[in-house]
Amino acid sequence: MFMSIVIAILMLYTSINFVYRYNANKTTLTYETKFLAKLVSQYTITPLVFQDNQGAKESLQQLENIQFIDSALLYDLDNKLFASYVKDKSVTPEDINFVEGFYHDQLYIKVPVSYKEEHYGQLVLIASTDSMYLKLSDELLDIVLVLLLILLITYFIVARSQSLITAPITKLAKLAQSITRTQDYSLRADKVYNDEVGTLYDEFNFMLSTLQRRGEERDEAEAISQQHQLHLERLTEELEQRVLDRTTELQQSIELIKQTQTQLVEAEKMSSLGNLVAGVAHEVNTPLGISITASSIFSNEIQEVKTLLQNNQLTQTRLQTFLETFEEASALLTLNLNRAALLIKNFKQIAVDQTSESRREFELNDYLREISSTFSSEFKRHKVTLHLSYNRDKVIMNSLPGVLSQVIVNLIQNSLIHAFVNTTGATITLEVIAKENNVTIVYQDNGIGIDKSVQKNLFEPFVTTKRNEGGTGLGLNITYNLVFQQLEGSIEVDTTYTHGARFVIHLKTQLPEK
Repeated sequence: MFMSIVIAILMLYTSINFVYRYNANKTTLTYETKFLAKLVSQYTITPLVFQDNQGAKESLQQLENIQFIDSALLYDLDNKLFASYVKDKSVTPEDINFVEGFYHDQLYIKVPVSYKEEHYGQLVLIASTDSMYLKLSDELLDIVLVLLLILLITYFIVARSQSLITAPITKLAKLAQSITRTQDYSLRADKVYNDEVGTLYDEFNFMLSTLQRRGEERDEAEAISQQHQLHLERLTEELEQRVLDRTTELQQSIELIKQTQTQLVEAEKMSSLGNLVAGVAHEVNTPLGISITASSIFSNEIQEVKTLLQNNQLTQTRLQTFLETFEEASALLTLNLNRAALLIKNFKQIAVDQTSESRREFELNDYLREISSTFSSEFKRHKVTLHLSYNRDKVIMNSLPGVLSQVIVNLIQNSLIHAFVNTTGATITLEVIAKENNVTIVYQDNGIGIDKSVQKNLFEPFVTTKRNEGGTGLGLNITYNLVFQQLEGSIEVDTTYTHGARFVIHLKTQLPEK
């Protein structure tokens, strides 16, 4: 009867185990395929966005090394096939609107290709179930072999225990039940055999002796425990007071750190504005010098003509020469004064924006040109060429120009300080890409690039490679916070760019009202 029960249980276990493993293998295959599909979709976003068919095919071709993948199909927003990878004899879906599941011994998985909640297309992966069934058959064979071995062992144990174990153990069990009812641990079992069962009797008697002794020790320990409990309560009160004192000290330290960080952030902003002032002052100095020279020419010519006129020596030729010189100097003076006025106007607008957080409407291309013009002297001093690639149409923004100027100034200063070390043909590029209600500003330089060890923590505070050379490590952290918190956009570093550093800024043309 026992063997029959064991066989029934093992058969039931085999059936349940088989169903469970079948479902588990299906679930595992589905999970692995979905995970692989999501991973591949991330690599196909860029080719799909930029309509790079060859790049998309190369990304899908990497699935050739995954044995259980039969096909990979990439569709655009119009549900048109953009790129594909298909193994031989693979069945592909005729309608992209299929329901995910198993068809024709294949698993069909469909995931969207999206980035930051923006949808670009769909990716379909078709996985073969051959490997799943092969694995399932191997597992079933292992289970059957184990069950046969269990049956043999069970039969031997049952036959053996009937004569040697069952009766003595039954006797021992009755004694245990009696002790449980009476709680009398002075009772002992009478050993019959000097075998394993006899050893069990000895251990059972030893356990009873131990329980009896420990019961006595327990009563004694309870008295001692009460004393220790009182002492522990006193220690707990003292510890809580110490923790409270240390917590107060820690809060004060945190407040001091916050104040120091705020001061450093403000110092970084003022340093940026100071560099802007120095650059504009240097630029204004040149047209003002030329204007002073033209003014001195005016003074000398007028004095000379005045003297000739008083002595009645002024000839028509000399007067004509004076008028021509006067006209040239006047044109030169007007040109340079206008240039100085324009520089001061741009600086005034940018300086007012940086010291103010008010929003206004402005044209992005012109505003970036104004910001760049204030760095002319710095570009000359560092031998840097600026390339401006503006959007073909005007980009009207209603946002915070002061915050935007702070972001661009921080990036330019970061390149001038860190990027160009023994770099020939140093260049900085600003590109504007407008699309509907969003605009993308791509900032890049061809400097030494960003070390991989700091790329992951680049926007965190106090991360700098020039800590002993005056760097605070707050420039890019301020930039990150300004973009995300003030402009409600995003900024990221392009880790795939290998010819320098590239930052991609995404902004809204119409900043939402607070």
